[in-house]
Amino acid sequence: RPLEGILKLNIDGSYEPKTNSGGTGGVIRHHQGCWIMGFACKVRAQNVLHAQLVALLHGLNLAKEKKQLLVETDSQVLFNSFKGKYLIYSYIYADCRSLIQQMEEASLQHIRREANSVVDLLADYERTTKDPNMTINQL
Repeated sequence: RPLEGILKLNIDGSYEPKTNSGGTGGVIRHHQGCWIMGFACKVRAQNVLHAQLVALLHGLNLAKEKKQLLVETDSQVLFNSFKGKYLIYSYIYADCRSLIQQMEEASLQHIRREANSVVDLLADYERTTKDPNMTINQL
């Protein structure tokens, strides 16, 4: 759990190569783990990294008014890609970095898949359903 005053954003992306369909999911919680907001969106993705980047961008846009944010992902590829130079999807990386730089404190952390199960379900659901995108406010 993050320290008091820091919000946590968990994100995930899902991708089906046969249809180029993707889904994204994200949940923002406060330091005690209570749900603040969540989202699930359909995306036309080129691969799973693309879907995960869109999930990150969407989550950062929802949290951009917050000053301190911990972002968690179970994607080692996404996590590692922020350590180096990125050639593919550079426009999405640039947008993400711009949003991160507007915050007082933001960090990206890699976690086990089991710890990201809620957003994994949201991303998979949105990829496979015919329902529209959803943003879920405080429950």
